[in-house]
Amino acid sequence: MAKNTNTTESILSTSARSAVVASFVNAYATVENGGSLVTQLCETLSRHAKGETIPKADSDAIIASVSRERGWKGKTANSRESEVRIVIKSYANLGDAVVAIQKRMKSCNWHRVMKAARKLAKGESVPKAVAFACTEGATGKGKANPSKAAAGALKRWFEHSRGDKRANIIKACQLLGLDISGVTK
Repeated sequence: MAKNTNTTESILSTSARSAVVASFVNAYATVENGGSLVTQLCETLSRHAKGETIPKADSDAIIASVSRERGWKGKTANSRESEVRIVIKSYANLGDAVVAIQKRMKSCNWHRVMKAARKLAKGESVPKAVAFACTEGATGKGKANPSKAAAGALKRWFEHSRGDKRANIIKACQLLGLDISGVTK
């Protein structure tokens, strides 16, 4: 955990804030590689903040700049700004957690990063945060099931189709043995 300075005074220069903002913007621009980019982001924060807790003034400025650069508005802005705040709070240990998740899971997406970051921000250890982020069902959905995902997609497609397309979707479901409840039964 970063050292607690208990201050609201800025410790980051304008150029340091800009570097952190650029890292956040880059991380959000390529979320599919979230783990690697968050590691880079944490390195940027560490290089400039040197393990210190990021004061509210700096945190607020970074969050506002990232939000403005990404064009976030409304509910999206609230959710994403909260994520930025969590990463800032947990940056000192988050990079290590991401590396551990990547090693354990062979990849690390943005959702796993955020799960670990939330635990770290609450004071959990890196191993506990990693264990939580890597637990199947940590997203509340359990293991992904490609058949169910395909059936769900076909059902949504069916609901927005007419005529021959609907008939062909039903045939595809029957051929693949997929149940799109209420449609093929």
